[in-house]
Amino acid sequence: MPFSYRITPRPPELGGGHKLTLMENDVEVGGGVFPPTPGSQTPMEYAQLETFCAALAEATAWLNSR
Repeated sequence: MPFSYRITPRPPELGGGHKLTLMENDVEVGGGVFPPTPGSQTPMEYAQLETFCAALAEATAWLNSR
């Protein structure tokens, strides 16, 4: 598959959240970091879900643009 993505959790010592890696022909072509919102009162398990969903939305938009 020429276009793909990978979403991986970030360690708590880096602030948590998720990292998105966008791939074209198995070469990284972009991505981003999706940390939890600073100062949020959201419990960590929900914050992790929110950051995953944000990364997934970005990946989906990128794939759809291809």
